[in-house]
Amino acid sequence: MTGRTAPPPRPTTPPGTTLVSHPIPRKKSFLTRSFGPGVAIDASTADSSYWEARARQAWWDNFRRAAGRCEYDERENLAVLKAVEGSEAVVWRADGGLIPQPTWSFYIFLTDYSQDMRDRISRAMENWVELIWRMQGAGADSPDPYTEEAFRRFRLDLVDEQEALAGASIDRVRECFRALVRDLGITDDNEGRGHWVPPTRNKVCLVLDADRVQMLANLTFRDDEDYMVIYEKYEACFVQAVDIGWQRPEVTSSQYRGVKDLCIVSLARAYGQFMDGDLGGYDE
Repeated sequence: MTGRTAPPPRPTTPPGTTLVSHPIPRKKSFLTRSFGPGVAIDASTADSSYWEARARQAWWDNFRRAAGRCEYDERENLAVLKAVEGSEAVVWRADGGLIPQPTWSFYIFLTDYSQDMRDRISRAMENWVELIWRMQGAGADSPDPYTEEAFRRFRLDLVDEQEALAGASIDRVRECFRALVRDLGITDDNEGRGHWVPPTRNKVCLVLDADRVQMLANLTFRDDEDYMVIYEKYEACFVQAVDIGWQRPEVTSSQYRGVKDLCIVSLARAYGQFMDGDLGGYDE
């Protein structure tokens, strides 16, 4: 009996042709629209509210232990807040000019600009915010303090620029993402091969085409559905996630092409994992 052998290296597919005919500037500021409660967050007050949440959580954890329940030290909402706190504490530029970003989530690049999608996109984004609200348990009768604080900081940033993104390939989305992050001034470039640093929103972006917009716009919820019911309803619904740092090799044996499917209910878990890891090692 012979074992399977790895496939031989093969040439990778070439990048999208529009990167040659309509190149993306090295740095570019894009039009964005933001959704979610994090839109209202003030960087000057976010830090104090996090520490207040930690103080409240100490009491909450003691209560749960006294009641014989399991500890929640590593739950997703706490991981998100730790990730946000860690990224705020780092100053990337020598002049110390970085403005802290006290919210979490991802940049989302829209690639379909038909009138039908224009009519649906706001509803799609609002539904996604509600989905995360329900998945995190922020709407429970007695949500724990970390859950409240994590959802309060949740913000989706939709990159909405038809000229650059209409019909864009994954390669073009990645170059737009790189241009956006370079324009923020928080990456270290080395001869064009960027060193992409946390937070997660500057390492991985999400893509919405017509099918994904329609999927999100059609989400429905009932008042009696808890987070497990919601998860089971939508665990098979995905959007594409794009790795900013993936470089196209001349030949490869890997199936990984710098893009993976990300479940629409898994944003908190993915965000925490991507702070120290990358998209290539992520599995749902």
